[in-house]
Amino acid sequence: MGRLRSVGPEVQKFGVAGSHKLGFYQIDFGLGKPVKMETTSLDKTRGISVAESGDGSGGIEVGVVLVGHEMEAFESFFVQALKDVGGGHRCSRL
Repeated sequence: MGRLRSVGPEVQKFGVAGSHKLGFYQIDFGLGKPVKMETTSLDKTRGISVAESGDGSGGIEVGVVLVGHEMEAFESFFVQALKDVGGGHRCSRL
């Protein structure tokens, strides 16, 4: 972390948090299993979260918070990257 802090302001920094194996969608506190899980701190930190998919497909959910024009650019690049790697990947904007 010290090295990261010493990097100057000219380098854009971001964080990525992952918990794709913790089973959040399997937890039931008596109200039923969750339908949607989000990392709310992303609004402040402008980080990226990675979690298991809630549909049980074995996929992942990627959470990103950006301002409008940045999100549009990110979405375009991300969807193209999914197409480039091929397969039956899907991307949905919530």
